[in-house]
Amino acid sequence: MILLLVAVGVLFLCCAGTTTLATIGLVIGDTSTPQSASVSPGTQPAASSRRPDPGSTAVAPTAPASTAGTPSTAGTSEVAPGPSSPAYEIFERRDVSAGSGARRLALRAELRTFPVSEQQVTAVASQVVERHRGQGWQALSIVVTYDRREVLPSYAVFEWAPGGRWSEAATGDAATWRGYQLNAATLREKLAQPNKCRLPTEQAYVLNAEFNQATEDNVEVSEEAVLSEIAKRHKISTARAEELVVAVEDWTMC
Repeated sequence: MILLLVAVGVLFLCCAGTTTLATIGLVIGDTSTPQSASVSPGTQPAASSRRPDPGSTAVAPTAPASTAGTPSTAGTSEVAPGPSSPAYEIFERRDVSAGSGARRLALRAELRTFPVSEQQVTAVASQVVERHRGQGWQALSIVVTYDRREVLPSYAVFEWAPGGRWSEAATGDAATWRGYQLNAATLREKLAQPNKCRLPTEQAYVLNAEFNQATEDNVEVSEEAVLSEIAKRHKISTARAEELVVAVEDWTMC
């Protein structure tokens, strides 16, 4: 009888020890550092045959700098941490300071990834801001678009300025950027609802660019005549040419 009780006790201790180890394993797993958000398989940037424009900068995905131990406080400049951004390319920089009373820089970035989330697009804008820190700019405007040939930004427009207000640029301290915020002036619906938007084909972009080039400098030109000429050049119907041109416009505003 005594031997039987000892055996039962040993078996109980072994089971209890196993349960304790399993519980510790769950705690350790729960306290691990969360992983950064990433683009789902099949949503990587499409390969582009175009060569980068002179002065453009291709940027590979990188994780944002750690802000651990640096709590956000009022009156300081800070770009909020977010998920790692997909690859992008800054293809245009324009000094728009003239007559504004402040040093302002307008930038355009091409992000050849779709679908892409609002958090990832914001992460791209945050990286662009950090790349221009300490260069003496009092305000930055950052356009993030899918294709550089788009007339309107297909993703978002951000402003980095005192309190997030472009109009307050002249009051900003370019050396410290104290009190600066990143403001999303425009966010397209496609970032939250990608299934509602259709990505244009390469042919659509080619025809849209030709149409814009033919009409932008001549407000009196007949759009029907331009579409007819484009259709002949590409050996398609005028209706099909119009459909492709409009596809890019619908996409950018989606």
